[in-house]
Amino acid sequence: MTAAGAEMFIVPSMDAKSWSIRQHDQHAELFRLRACENGRWMFVCATSGVSQVIDPHGFIHASLPALAEGTLTGMIQRESRLTFYTRAGWLTPWIVLTVAGLCWLVLLLPKRQREMGNPKS
Repeated sequence: MTAAGAEMFIVPSMDAKSWSIRQHDQHAELFRLRACENGRWMFVCATSGVSQVIDPHGFIHASLPALAEGTLTGMIQRESRLTFYTRAGWLTPWIVLTVAGLCWLVLLLPKRQREMGNPKS
């Protein structure tokens, strides 16, 4: 959505009430990563998890802890610059797969050469 022009995100999050505090905190960290990857402000509204206001660098400006009732207020801003991740991050798995494939081939070549040099009698 960032590549299509989204300037900020207001995200609903429906965490399970039965989750532990650690699970809620871990899920909340994912939104910080998404804010950094996309360079966008995020306002996360959680039902029973962590509600938070996150800047484009992943810093939390306001938050409401998991399982706490209340109102979270904060200011978010519009951002328009595109990060490297937004422009070319989708290539990362393909690059890693290519490098892994090349490494695998390099590891197989010496084994084949050794087998060809010592034919079984």
